[in-house]
Amino acid sequence: QQLKRDRRMIINGNSSASFTTFGGRPAPGKIMIAVDLDEVLGSFLSALNQFMAAHYSRNHSVSEYHVYEFFKIWNCSPSEADIRVHEFFDTAYFREGIDPIPGASEALHRLSETCSMSIVTSRQNVIKQHTVNWIEKHYPGLFQEIHFGNHFALDGKSRPKSEICRSLGAKVLIDDNPRYAVECAEVGIRVLLFDYRNSYPWCKSKAADDHPLVKKVESWKEVE
Repeated sequence: QQLKRDRRMIINGNSSASFTTFGGRPAPGKIMIAVDLDEVLGSFLSALNQFMAAHYSRNHSVSEYHVYEFFKIWNCSPSEADIRVHEFFDTAYFREGIDPIPGASEALHRLSETCSMSIVTSRQNVIKQHTVNWIEKHYPGLFQEIHFGNHFALDGKSRPKSEICRSLGAKVLIDDNPRYAVECAEVGIRVLLFDYRNSYPWCKSKAADDHPLVKKVESWKEVE
């Protein structure tokens, strides 16, 4: 069952604002869970690879990304990688090509019975509106807020995920990036490191594997 809440979207008037709220407050007694977006809720990298093939004649598969730092895979500078990603944002590959991760919606509906949930993503403020629209289309009624870290942005300040999660009072983070997993675990947040079907090479991390607050999961069924 979906959480019952006001479906009226309220978006901060400041274009640089780093969060969006969907109205309502976390229900008393419910655990707050922070949920990452890309590769946890949606297949961002697969769509990005299609863009790279079409626009740069570079054919990559998800299995090549041993780190989630694109410049290391594309053999270019960090700034050039950021520019290419922002070019991707202006295409249909981004706007229409990101598919939901299988099993996520069903699992989140069940979790919503006992948990309050907000999205904590490293995505940039510049794609905030499209991100909100995508969440409303694929995961309506499930999240209290969306917080943007604005990492790898061409402008604006970034905000650490650990800081965002602590401000939310999140007890658990579901994320695919071991760097963010360890960062949040170090401040006492339990992390489910999401490695869908064991297919994300960048998820392999000794630091994450060794941390007592980080647990690897390979499906949304396992998250539950």
